[in-house]
Amino acid sequence: MKAKRIYGLALFLVSLVLITAFSSAVYAKYIKKTDFKGNTVTIQANLAEDFTLTESKANRTEMGDYVLDTTTPVQTNQYVLMPGVDIPKDPTIKITGKTALPAYLYLEVVDNISDPAVTYSLADWWQLLAGVTGPNGGKVYVYNETVDGSTANMEIQLIKGNTVYVGQTLVHSAAAKPFSIKFHAYLLQKPDGTTNETAIFKNALGLS
Repeated sequence: MKAKRIYGLALFLVSLVLITAFSSAVYAKYIKKTDFKGNTVTIQANLAEDFTLTESKANRTEMGDYVLDTTTPVQTNQYVLMPGVDIPKDPTIKITGKTALPAYLYLEVVDNISDPAVTYSLADWWQLLAGVTGPNGGKVYVYNETVDGSTANMEIQLIKGNTVYVGQTLVHSAAAKPFSIKFHAYLLQKPDGTTNETAIFKNALGLS
């Protein structure tokens, strides 16, 4: 007879949202415009051929843990959390056909995790922009290298170790709202002579 795990449960929703924006009006001709999870994605001809943010589909096993189907990319996964059972997650930004125009890659994280037993860290190449709040109310990070086209195709992981850790002290409350994490990715052109990553982000998105 198979052993069963019986624990208090909590719903964990992780959504991935992709937004592209540009800081210079010089390159104003667009080649692609589509709807993506309720947001408009605009790919600029002079910056990259494509820019996506997905993760592998998570499938729950009979034991209550999850395995990733790396052949099926999705924008959203939902999980039932159990104390002591970690969640595999591999959200990845993919840039295809990057041109030589230099750009900065930003990540906004809107975190709604209310239980300290649920933790994760961003990969080491994401650096926090202190004091900056994104347009969706989240913390903003910048990739630690300029994206300049020296590598035309890039895949950049978001979460360190591709894991969300769930401690044994996880508390379930019927009145509690679902946990969530939302990622928003921004690829912003770097104007000539400017290296102020914070100013570029704020100016491009009209933030004060």
